[in-house]
Amino acid sequence: MGLSDLRHVLTGSLATLAVVGCHFEDRAPSGARVEDAALQQVVTSFYVALARHDTAAFGAAVFPAATVLIDGGRNPVTLVPVHTLFDVPGRRTDRNGVRVIHSELRSDGDLATARLQVAVEGARGQGDYEASDLLSFARRDGVWRIAHVMLGPWRLRSAP
Repeated sequence: MGLSDLRHVLTGSLATLAVVGCHFEDRAPSGARVEDAALQQVVTSFYVALARHDTAAFGAAVFPAATVLIDGGRNPVTLVPVHTLFDVPGRRTDRNGVRVIHSELRSDGDLATARLQVAVEGARGQGDYEASDLLSFARRDGVWRIAHVMLGPWRLRSAP
């Protein structure tokens, strides 16, 4: 074994020790998990109230002046008061409701956002549909509520 080989063995050994000695830490602020749980509860309340047409629960989840931006696919994008969602038949207001299949929550002080992938069952044999929704939140008097919603268009879901 030559000096060059010994150098490679030592370098490889040191690199292995360095990797083995590493550990990953989650340094999320201590309140972040509490905030995420509170925001997730508002998200759940919003979609459940929408599906059940429960205006009282819906009103608790959104601000009275909250708005919704709807991408109608073939129709132009429209901004309307969020309470008008009850008047529009669609997959989100169907009795079965939507299921959140992925969420990314971000909070900064008294403002937060949720990027959501939601899915619904399609007609028999048709497959599921999915959409991307974005919710904006504000915290007032310690309570999170939705201030604005952007609802993406539905598309046939590509993954189960």
